[in-house]
Amino acid sequence: MDSFPLPLCQPIRNGRAKIFSEVANIGYNATKKVYLYGFKIHMVVSVTGLILKYEK
Repeated sequence: MDSFPLPLCQPIRNGRAKIFSEVANIGYNATKKVYLYGFKIHMVVSVTGLILKYEK
């Protein structure tokens, strides 16, 4: 299982973004040390790279 952020806009627009406002949120990406507005994707993939299961 792996997870990664899926930003919907540039960090400067996080507070003003309205698209997907019911389901998206502002989170922190510790790897890049930046806040983002969007989703966090969780995936289970096979050895060959085939997506077996995902959640947002």
